[in-house]
Amino acid sequence: MTSRRNTPTSRAQLGPRSPETIARRYGAVMSAFSARAQARIQSWMAEGSVLDRVPALRADLYELAQRTEKSARAVGAAVTRLGRVDVARMLRLKPIRGSHEDETAFLDRWSEHQVGLLRNVVDRQLKAITDPMENDPLGKLWIVRNHAQLVAHNETFALSDDVIGFWSAQAGEDEYIWLTRGDDRVRPGHAVLDGTVQRSDSPPFTGSREGNNHPGHAPGCRCQRMPHRALEVGRPLR
Repeated sequence: MTSRRNTPTSRAQLGPRSPETIARRYGAVMSAFSARAQARIQSWMAEGSVLDRVPALRADLYELAQRTEKSARAVGAAVTRLGRVDVARMLRLKPIRGSHEDETAFLDRWSEHQVGLLRNVVDRQLKAITDPMENDPLGKLWIVRNHAQLVAHNETFALSDDVIGFWSAQAGEDEYIWLTRGDDRVRPGHAVLDGTVQRSDSPPFTGSREGNNHPGHAPGCRCQRMPHRALEVGRPLR
């Protein structure tokens, strides 16, 4: 789609209720998990070499990841509630009560995916301490911990877009307007999409390294979608 709509009011009202607030919350969860995993690794290392005990250590940390899923799901539920409210307001619909079985299904899939990501953090940390070429394995653990913050952002924004897209589709809306944050942090491939009308079944090209994406799905993306019909009913995004 190449048409463009002027949406300064909508963009200006992308405020504190945006997924960024929840992303920071999830970043704290991911960082806390990484810190606990790091503490466990250091505890095992203090007892001697872990090279012959890696399977047991991995199982211990995977169990920690599974228990962290409860916090991850709470974040997903918060994003889901926010998406419902946003779509209802944007399209002037009655408040969306309860949940939908399809929504619950992709929230289940998202939660399961988070456990996989947490296990990936574990694997990165284990690789840091078992790599014979690594001169500073404990320092590398901190880098891995910072990576968890980026993962939290990506996962939260992607879920937010999926939720808004889902409820928009339930309302019969198959087009949306791409909205950036309108600041100097917006990457060029996303800036050219600002205000353009896109189809939910055809993510646009956002860059040679990224390929095609809907808002929030490329790494570090802070863009969001607004159902096309929201402008017709006079509702800004926030």
